Amino acid sequence: MRIGLSVLLVVVGVVLIAGCIQLPGVHILGNAPDPLIGQWVGGELPASDLHVILYENQSYIYRSFYLNQGEKTESGIWSRDDSGRFFLQSASGNITGWVYDPGDDSIYLTGLPQRKYYRSRE
Repeated sequence: MRIGLSVLLVVVGVVLIAGCIQLPGVHILGNAPDPLIGQWVGGELPASDLHVILYENQSYIYRSFYLNQGEKTESGIWSRDDSGRFFLQSASGNITGWVYDPGDDSIYLTGLPQRKYYRSRE
């Protein structure tokens, strides 16, 4: 009886862990990966280093480093509309609009196409 309960607990634990782990750029829920999923890098080193990681479960992490401001990290949820735009809503409620450019596989803040973030290939 104890062995059966132990095996059941291990199986349930493995299923829970496997369902909660998500790697950037890995799509497991549908037929085609969402091109937004993954890590995006921007900024102008060494003055700034910017990273956005968009996860399939609609969460994100944004990390920025500026020489004159230091490092900041925020997280929250993201969503998209039908026009190719998407939105990041931080845990504090701040919402920013973004655009995905499939032509060069980049993203940028709405209205700032000169400050692009490119997919990390690492």
